[in-house]
Amino acid sequence: MLLVAENRFCVPLLLAGLLVLSVLLHFAWFTYPMTVVLDEVHYGRFAMAAMRHEFFFDIHPPLGKLLYWTTGVMAGLDPSFTFPGNQVPLPDASYLALRALPRLVGTFFPLLMFGVARELGMSVRAALMVALLVMFENATELISQFVLIDIFLLAFGFTAVWAYLRYKNTARIPWLFLAGIAAGCAISTKWTGLTFCVLMGCLELIHFIRNRSWLGLCALLVLGILPLIVYVATFAMQFALVTQYSAAAQTFSPGFRASLSGSPEQISNIASNGVKVAPTSFVERFVELNQSMFESAHQIQTEHPYSSKWYSWPFMTRGLDFWADAQSEPEAGVTSGTINRFAHIMLLGNPIVWWVSTYAILLLLINLPPQLLKWLSRGEPPEPNTLFLCAAYVLNLLPFVGIARVMFLYHYLSALMFAVLALCWQLDRAQRYRWLMPALLAAAITAFIFFAPFTYGLHLSKSGLDAHFWLDSWR
Repeated sequence: MLLVAENRFCVPLLLAGLLVLSVLLHFAWFTYPMTVVLDEVHYGRFAMAAMRHEFFFDIHPPLGKLLYWTTGVMAGLDPSFTFPGNQVPLPDASYLALRALPRLVGTFFPLLMFGVARELGMSVRAALMVALLVMFENATELISQFVLIDIFLLAFGFTAVWAYLRYKNTARIPWLFLAGIAAGCAISTKWTGLTFCVLMGCLELIHFIRNRSWLGLCALLVLGILPLIVYVATFAMQFALVTQYSAAAQTFSPGFRASLSGSPEQISNIASNGVKVAPTSFVERFVELNQSMFESAHQIQTEHPYSSKWYSWPFMTRGLDFWADAQSEPEAGVTSGTINRFAHIMLLGNPIVWWVSTYAILLLLINLPPQLLKWLSRGEPPEPNTLFLCAAYVLNLLPFVGIARVMFLYHYLSALMFAVLALCWQLDRAQRYRWLMPALLAAAITAFIFFAPFTYGLHLSKSGLDAHFWLDSWR
């Protein structure tokens, strides 16, 4: 296993094999369940509102919802279904088209991570290990199955990282522009995507300080301005698309509401000779909407039984129950009595991938301060990948330290990907312990299969269900 050759014929075959396997995993049980699952309540509802051109409000930027709107239009969905609640049945199978988009993105994500690993200088063997560990990571698999936006954040963020590394390795400017555009898309999906832009910006700032080159200054400008342009453009698209008034606009200013057709301000201006409320400009609406997003996100203090703190995420002490079902079946040979079978779609990562990668990144972080002291005293810099992976991991975890609102395990997934890269990079360097790669992969695949009932919502007996709760805190 993992006996691969470093040649130009090997990689395309590996990628083709990875793609086939990824398709099978991501589209397994595609039509199940035929009900709304967790936050599909929100993102499905927003997509349908956009199809009706009605204003909607979300604490996250609009790109993810615009992608689902595009999918809904292409699939010809009836926007009258409002995704009213979790576990509400879908009207028909056509609405599964919305789930096809994140599954498609999730299918290609392991291949993207393969590319990132290769750009970091890892061998084909180690890059394949990265791709397979990501593919068989249950939490990453799960978030790509439903109408959610987290897989878009991962895809855009790591596309930016891959393109930036390509730029550094080839010095070709188009890769830098792609990195800036992808980083802008990540920020336009969730504000936490800003960490990818900060990571690249900090690296370029260090490079500029050391070399004082015009190219470095231009790179800083591209990575600073291009993501902002993309971010603003997504709001421009939303304002152009969402033109009808809805109750979601009630808390906004009269001028903001006046920009929406059918608003009380427009109706009153037509029906009376009162003072006309002028619609606000694009800039004013952009600022007001972003202020409302920030304030609303900051005010979310509701407790949740499956919430978790940032410092617990590397150890996966708490999951998140997405969906549940129970069935009763007649017991063989018994006229009365039943065997209860239970199903949960639960966000739990692959324990092997999760805990071993946590050990690997902690090992790098613990050993980094002495290397930094040696750099300052003797001028001997640490290995570049050590700095990059540690900085990337910390940047994708630290922002959550200051967030007071309720948070969940999926907020850790960006940091987890860098932990997986750190794990495989260290294994790639440790020639004496390369046997650990196939052993670790075999353990990870076994764990993925064992926890697959939580990933795909498969029914288990009561004893079987209990056996999957390795930690009491997972319940």
